[in-house]
Amino acid sequence: VDGYDNLTLQNCQFIWVDHCDFQDGVDGNFDCNNGSDNICVTWCRFRYLISPWSGGSGGSNDHRFSDLWGSGDSSTSDNGKLRTTFANCWWDEGCRERMPRVRFGQIHIVNCLYSSSVTNYCVGAGYKSNIYVEKSAFTSTKAQKTPWKNCATSSGYTDYNITLTGNTGASDVQSRSGSNSYFNPYSYYSYSPMAASKVQSEISTYAGATLTVTAGSGVGAKGSFFA
Repeated sequence: VDGYDNLTLQNCQFIWVDHCDFQDGVDGNFDCNNGSDNICVTWCRFRYLISPWSGGSGGSNDHRFSDLWGSGDSSTSDNGKLRTTFANCWWDEGCRERMPRVRFGQIHIVNCLYSSSVTNYCVGAGYKSNIYVEKSAFTSTKAQKTPWKNCATSSGYTDYNITLTGNTGASDVQSRSGSNSYFNPYSYYSYSPMAASKVQSEISTYAGATLTVTAGSGVGAKGSFFA
């Protein structure tokens, strides 16, 4: 009833995680910390299919917290690191918080879907985070109520930056504490995101695992199984 994440990146560089379905992580679904950098997460689905277990990481509290980027406010090895793109990802039913919750790092969230009906907040802006959320869809009532939250509230650790632009279900906003400039991913790479109006249909259809796993038969794609 207590344990680890489904996937954790620690001091990992140049990682691409694509078309994965992360389910029921006892601590988190997918976390990243300890100086990891240049991460791309695409077409992934995050969800919780079972109720939280009493005595688990959250105790009697509901700890279905999906993705923690950066382990602590004093983890200076993450400063200037944790640069990550989340594209075409889906935070589905059961996700409570941390979609992701970020400390340090420049985080680009584009064309992602937030549909959980039990959300406390979606994107968490922690200490020295600099987050750009664009053309994503916040479709559930709870996600629309709190699409983002200021998590940089501890004494001495209040700096943060966040931009939301062109999303459905969430108003445009730029908010910060401190003097850092707002992160703009267009300064770093070129891309052409889909319209936010298409996100719910496209992401709910194509995000997640694309291979089929059958007990005793192995892994297959398009009906073909191989050892």
